[in-house]
Amino acid sequence: MTDQVALLRLVWSELFVLNASQCSMTLHFAPLLAAAGLHASPMAADRVVAFMDHIRIFQEQVEKLKALHVDSAEYSCLKAIVLFTTGFHRTLLTHLW
Repeated sequence: MTDQVALLRLVWSELFVLNASQCSMTLHFAPLLAAAGLHASPMAADRVVAFMDHIRIFQEQVEKLKALHVDSAEYSCLKAIVLFTTGFHRTLLTHLW
């Protein structure tokens, strides 16, 4: 595995949040639950609650970034920070606000 792939695997979730916010992405619960396999086999209640909690946290992060009115240059800088500060990146997005 190349260093670039290892780095992306480490920080993909933070980059996803930044890109989702930059693109003003909205999530709809029904398709996400279907994609998670809820329609094929029933999930345990605790798994559904955990899944919904992850979606809620994701939406909160995206909304907070939108509220900051971050421009494209700032998003680029945030992405670079996430990519190149691997020991620090896990707490970066949670401390932006």
